[in-house]
Amino acid sequence: GGSGVPGGSDSEDEEDIEVLDFESVLDRCKAQGLKSLPLNWHYRSQHESLISFSNYTFYEGRLHTFPGATFDAPDLGVELFSVNGVYGRGTTQDNPIEAEAVVDRVLFHSRHHPESTIGVVALSAKQQRCIEDAIDRRSEQERELQDLVMDSRLDGFFVKNLETVQGDERDIIIFSVGYGPDQYGKLHNNFGPMNKQGGGRRLNVAVTRARRKVEVVSSITAGDIVTSNPSTLLLKKYLDYADRGVESLPVDLTGSMGEAESPFEEEVISSIREMGYDPVPQVGEAGYRVDIGVRYPSKPGSFVLGVECDGATYHSAKVARDRDRLRQSVLENLGWTIHRIWSTAWFSDRKLEEQRLHLAIQTAISGPARSQPVAQTPVAIEIAVEEVDFDGLPNWTWAYEEPRVPRVPYSSKDFGELHAQEAIRRQVRHLVEGYGPIHEDEVIGALRKAWNIGRFSERMRDSLRAIVRGMAPGVHRSSTGFLSAQGREVRVRVPKSEAVAPRKVEHVSPAELQLAILNLLSDAGPSEPDQFRARWARMFGWRRVGPDIESAFELAVDELVANHQIVLDPQLRLL
Repeated sequence: GGSGVPGGSDSEDEEDIEVLDFESVLDRCKAQGLKSLPLNWHYRSQHESLISFSNYTFYEGRLHTFPGATFDAPDLGVELFSVNGVYGRGTTQDNPIEAEAVVDRVLFHSRHHPESTIGVVALSAKQQRCIEDAIDRRSEQERELQDLVMDSRLDGFFVKNLETVQGDERDIIIFSVGYGPDQYGKLHNNFGPMNKQGGGRRLNVAVTRARRKVEVVSSITAGDIVTSNPSTLLLKKYLDYADRGVESLPVDLTGSMGEAESPFEEEVISSIREMGYDPVPQVGEAGYRVDIGVRYPSKPGSFVLGVECDGATYHSAKVARDRDRLRQSVLENLGWTIHRIWSTAWFSDRKLEEQRLHLAIQTAISGPARSQPVAQTPVAIEIAVEEVDFDGLPNWTWAYEEPRVPRVPYSSKDFGELHAQEAIRRQVRHLVEGYGPIHEDEVIGALRKAWNIGRFSERMRDSLRAIVRGMAPGVHRSSTGFLSAQGREVRVRVPKSEAVAPRKVEHVSPAELQLAILNLLSDAGPSEPDQFRARWARMFGWRRVGPDIESAFELAVDELVANHQIVLDPQLRLL
């Protein structure tokens, strides 16, 4: 049951967390004249059920998706795992029973799908911390949890919440709802960020992070939620979708249309049956379907071959040919082997085309099974790469070195304990005075190596921040997570050797980014912004100017303009 007020919220359960107002950001972008472009293609997911809910709910079925060659496997699709969890309403505001179930799923995939990357997304920040604590506790006995790789930004294991999972992708996403009945069995209609404006958009982002599978671990089902709140209603619908699949959607998104689209396709299907194989017409749910899928004889859940039946007139256009090359490349990345038959060739020499088709099927069967999609590579995206001229760096730059501190005579279990705090304090001061301004994440990286810590938990972060607060005013922590020593001069630090990896842009302090702009302008004079930004980025070792680097540059320029240090007109100029 729900609360007596549909869509209402319980104020004592609201998390004390600053939430970026995505709706207002979008409104500001539109006000600045930025054009909104619809998302039309989706080829991250290796199983269409991973995107079907979002396609229908958020994109009105406009999104063109691609079927995978494997359509029935235990590590594909969307699945609901129901648990009898208890939500600590008014107390801890988390669900420990559900957190343990999440860890069980992480262990399962670590043991049975070790090649897959894993991410955990919790609906709330409190549930995120509860899951992290459960992982820390159980990692003492479970070796697989100790071996989870978390340092890699692109494929490392992570535990995040609905607010922080924006750009991540993993093979398997485990989604923890967290909210549920309290100790008295009563469910209140407060679902944290889902009750707020933009909650639906955040849910859409969270449930489309997976390439292969989403596992929803929940203490409630769709029938438990009674609400009129549009965002919360989307959560209800997604729980129903995770439970019942495409049957829960009020449109037909079954695995095949079931009918050939032309007499030409009907003839090809008839020939495949006569060869003794099982053809399926129009494989796919939405957008781009494979004309004919030939089932794997010994693997009912997979297709051995995809047959594309093309008409000569339609495919004579250059745009169509380019589009189909891209489409075929995407399908091959999703595990398909594609065989193409032209209608003109079929009707002029059917016997020869049947022999080619039969040979293609036999070759696909006898070749290596492709039940797993091939390693994903970017499709139809050109990236300009420029080599960094390490010998041409300005003389006002300093060499960046990876922050390091000496090891300590303690074990990882001592970190944060009272007797070890002085050692941590000395190490932090060493890092801040030698490498500052330094981002908290870099400090943590250096401490992890020195203390031989496998995973830096949220409790460890809290302990570190408490130590830093105690070091004020000599050491200051900014709101963006940078630690700096009082009176220390800011320097522009860049990799002066190819052996040194450049820092992430978010690990370079705003003051350092701004100083680099000022010094470069002083050297170069008035500059065209795009060319200047590229030179600025190359200096820090960033070979490609992605959205994160572009955003950091614009923020730095805006700050300098606001402080009347530079002027921004058609060119960048010093004042």
